[in-house]
Amino acid sequence: LEQDASGIFESIHPDDIERVRATFAEAARTTSLWRDEFRLDRRGPGEIWVEGCAVPSRQPDGSILWHGYFNDITTRRQADAALRGSERRLRLALEAAGAIAFTWDVPRDVVTRYFSTEPALPVTSQQPVTLDDVRARVHPDDLDEFDANLAACLASGSEYRNSYRVIRPDGTVACLEEYGYLDRDDEGKPSGLTGMSIDVTERKALQTRFIQAQKMEAVGRLAGGVAHDFNNLLTIINGYSELLLMSESLNEERRRESTAAIREAGERASRLTRQLLALGRKAVIEPRVLDLNALVVESTRLLGRLIGEDIAIEVRTTDVPLRVRADAGQLEQVIMNLVLNARDAMPTGGRLTIETAAAERGDDTAPRFARLSVSDTGHGIDEEIRSRIFEPFFTTKELGKGSGLGLAVVDGVVAQSGGTIDIESRIGSGTTFRLSFPLVPNDEARPASSVAKRSERGSETILLVEDEASVRKIARVALESQGYRVLEASGGPAAVRMAESYPGTIDLLISDVVMPEIGGRQLLDAIRARRPGIKVLFMSGYTDDAILLHGVVEATDAFLQKPFTPIRLAGKVRELLDAPPTSH
Repeated sequence: LEQDASGIFESIHPDDIERVRATFAEAARTTSLWRDEFRLDRRGPGEIWVEGCAVPSRQPDGSILWHGYFNDITTRRQADAALRGSERRLRLALEAAGAIAFTWDVPRDVVTRYFSTEPALPVTSQQPVTLDDVRARVHPDDLDEFDANLAACLASGSEYRNSYRVIRPDGTVACLEEYGYLDRDDEGKPSGLTGMSIDVTERKALQTRFIQAQKMEAVGRLAGGVAHDFNNLLTIINGYSELLLMSESLNEERRRESTAAIREAGERASRLTRQLLALGRKAVIEPRVLDLNALVVESTRLLGRLIGEDIAIEVRTTDVPLRVRADAGQLEQVIMNLVLNARDAMPTGGRLTIETAAAERGDDTAPRFARLSVSDTGHGIDEEIRSRIFEPFFTTKELGKGSGLGLAVVDGVVAQSGGTIDIESRIGSGTTFRLSFPLVPNDEARPASSVAKRSERGSETILLVEDEASVRKIARVALESQGYRVLEASGGPAAVRMAESYPGTIDLLISDVVMPEIGGRQLLDAIRARRPGIKVLFMSGYTDDAILLHGVVEATDAFLQKPFTPIRLAGKVRELLDAPPTSH
């Protein structure tokens, strides 16, 4: 273009001509470079885009001579439009998903977030930040896991996954999930991480509400099942108690039968409570080293009465002791539940096999395990049911024939004892449950040898502290009937005053854990400040969550779970009083 430019506007699209005239006139006035992009005025489909560029040169006569060029940029403009459309669609898709695209330049430590509308981390491509800036927003409780996942990606793989919470500028918490891929340079070093962050706060809230709804449904099923069982038990207890109170003509045999029925119903109620505690892994356990072989033999002596004569029973144990650390009562409950479950799987008879063995995890350094297997020849379990059998309250039995607690209790007890469960089953060929428990090393304490039953009587002085009057009364009567001198207190303050004023020796403190004003642990500390040598037995009907809050942890102090019998109380007291003193 080397001419007067007055005629170049004739071919420009009418929608662009005024703008181009203005830019052209400004360049002529200032004799500066002119550059613009515009469409040509043409007939037919499509548009033709032109880039114009020219430099003005003022002539001696005052006219302006332009030197420049025109370039067809139609293809470039179409590509730009497509890119902007893709970018817009990507932005809309990310916004709809509550997501943010990001890149991390690893060598330069620059994090850039694109299309950011999420207030959790309000940084955009115009606001690059460092990794430390991102970490500063991560919730403190999630920071270690955030760093570990990122380090794992940098060290070993190209795929990146992370899930963590961030703290927004307004103090609220958002939940993010991140996915991405790592690029490496020619030397194999991490060069860049590209991915996206998704805001899953609402989804997490919905999941929480859904889980809560499931829990409420489970609680409803639990309430119905427990109410049914306890109503039956209360009918027995109340009925026989009323007969004993009303009738003066019952002979001694009938009185003993009624009393025995009441006791049996109470034991059944106690077992149901223990099942519920084991199910929630809330029972306060008293683990000790025991021989799994001996426990299996002892537990299976009465199995014939439980499962019937049409089922053959075979018990096989190893020749050497299998020492495990567990709560004996809980393991007995596990064996009983598995046996009853096997019985129900063989309604027309079959074979039940209970076997113990030593097992290993497969490498020389792995600890050895004691294995307990319970096998039946019943109808088997299909895959769909097998995936749900440990769910609380799930049962395939008809209404009123099962609570759905048995295998859930097994799962809870085994997990609480540090063990694992494997299941092998084929439809029509039976099922085998294999339970593995860590073996106690030989250099640890051996199981206590069986000794002759000692007398539960004594003459020591006991300070009994219980805020429930009826429980305090039965405990006092049980202890006094065994020869003990009992000092009663209805709460912590009264017990402290009694410990201060009583002139003689107090050999044992028996205290409820959760009481008004002063809890059991605080009471013990206050009394030991005055009587350092006193021994203690805690008792409670609460689960371990409440007990932990009051300073009692898994039988580090002697513990007696309510409900208890007079014989159980007396035996525990005698055991503590005969034990050697410990330092506190």
